Amino acid sequence: MAMNDALYSNLINLFYAIIIASGIIVVITTGSNNENAASALIGGYSAMAFSIFAMAALLFNAATSGKSDMGGRDLVKILIHLFPFAMIMFILVLMITFLSTYFDKIAANKVSQYYNSFSTVNMIFLAMQMGMLFNALHKTGAFKMASANTALSAISSTTYAVLMLLGTINSISAITLGVILKYYTTDC
Repeated sequence: MAMNDALYSNLINLFYAIIIASGIIVVITTGSNNENAASALIGGYSAMAFSIFAMAALLFNAATSGKSDMGGRDLVKILIHLFPFAMIMFILVLMITFLSTYFDKIAANKVSQYYNSFSTVNMIFLAMQMGMLFNALHKTGAFKMASANTALSAISSTTYAVLMLLGTINSISAITLGVILKYYTTDC
């Protein structure tokens, strides 16, 4: 089923709004160590993950629609250009997993002070990644249904490389956060 430009644009704007709202929740609750803040943080990251996945699915649909003879090479090219979305999704799922697994420690404030530091670093890198990605996609016209199939490949290789570098650093930061939550507890 083909999607018209107005519906496509409205869905993209809806997912932008969800990301912004959940980003505000994440900013407010990062660094707070109680049950409500930990729940809000999980909810904020979950809403972000859902919206990022939905935007990637919309872009994939727009990039592949109307191509009945799409070969494997075209599909791989599209998937490579959607990899920044996959990196962000990986980090968000990792954060949700760590927050859910160590929820009781976080809610009881039995975490090291490094937890707050790495949570803040992680949030900043996520904001940078999403900001760069959405800015690059907006400049190329990827959020217009008619031009989405060519806009994904129009992201410059420099922007793509910086997104991958930020994603790698953020992944290391998120894994370090998991190590802190698992091994560095306090008895405050």
